[in-house]
Amino acid sequence: MEEQYLQEIADLLYDAIYDQLNVKYRSEGYYGGFKRGNSPRIASKQMINSLSVEVIKGFEEGDPIIAVFFDTDPDFLPTIINDGRKPSFKYPPLDAIKRWMKVKPIYWRNERGRFTRQSEDSKAFLIARSIREKGYKGIKFLEKAENQVMDELILTGQEAAAQYFEDLIVKKLVILA
Repeated sequence: MEEQYLQEIADLLYDAIYDQLNVKYRSEGYYGGFKRGNSPRIASKQMINSLSVEVIKGFEEGDPIIAVFFDTDPDFLPTIINDGRKPSFKYPPLDAIKRWMKVKPIYWRNERGRFTRQSEDSKAFLIARSIREKGYKGIKFLEKAENQVMDELILTGQEAAAQYFEDLIVKKLVILA
């Protein structure tokens, strides 16, 4: 009975994560405090296109694992997008910010609201300084996707599958790899 639920749950989880990554979020510091901007947390579709959800069987405990994989650039780790980044003394890598800026152009305004011209290096430094000082809040897309799958299973009358999925979550067998 559990075997029939596994692939269906994995497919639902894929769809739910895909939906959550396309939601627009307001940019927010790690401890609160909004920054400017309201957009999807994903700059390009590279992360979404590299998403795969797989059922892995045959571990020592015997319980299957539902693993969420992303084949992306190491500077844009899904765990950082999911959990956020705390303020710290270290700057994020400027090269990664410059690549992000090429995909998602940013227009700067002065105090009067007029557009200004600044070099790419200075823009990247200002963004890195903001991330260093304020961090950024994670969007918790995995937890939201898990809740979306649970709700969908319950709404379709599959309470047994929802209970099985909840047990997998409690046992920490749904992982972000």
